[in-house]
Amino acid sequence: MFCRAKYTVVGLVILGFLLTSGISCDPVRQHKVLTFFFDGVPPLGAEIASIEQGTVEAESQSSKAKQMWKQPETVWFVHEPRKNCSLCHNQFEKRRWALPKLSKPIPELCYDCHTDYTASAALVHGPVAVGQCLFCHNPHKSENEHLLKEREPMLCYLCHDIEMVESIPNHSAELSSKCTNCHNAHASPAKSLLKTNRKEKAN
Repeated sequence: MFCRAKYTVVGLVILGFLLTSGISCDPVRQHKVLTFFFDGVPPLGAEIASIEQGTVEAESQSSKAKQMWKQPETVWFVHEPRKNCSLCHNQFEKRRWALPKLSKPIPELCYDCHTDYTASAALVHGPVAVGQCLFCHNPHKSENEHLLKEREPMLCYLCHDIEMVESIPNHSAELSSKCTNCHNAHASPAKSLLKTNRKEKAN
């Protein structure tokens, strides 16, 4: 008796499987067969909606994560002569590892295009006075405006002591701004290289 009941149940399960697989292309018929043989079958379309909802949520979380970790695109400031290397460099040597030679020594090469501040200014910034333009500037390109090697005020702190600067009135960390808002980076007739006209653009 027990064996017959067992075989009957197994037979019904197999029959249900065969019927389900035979009509698997039609989701409505498939759902009817499943609900006839089994309890707890979810309503038609509920499983698909659940899967789609889960997919949408996963995609949404994925896109949020991508946006969170996406790095801002770097904006490069490029030195104009970089478009024509021969403006600054002699012909390249045949050896691949050799660096191209400059057509003139620095700062004379820079003065072909830029102002020579040492010629007329009363007070000249230290690096400018000794002709070390490349101490502050990159010759080819930079992520910083004016081809600076670092952003202000970090560039200035390579030489100037932070604690000493911040001890000066209106130079505290809370009021920090670009040094070149008040100071001329190259030369000035005023003490501490202050700009004579505060509205003068940073150079």
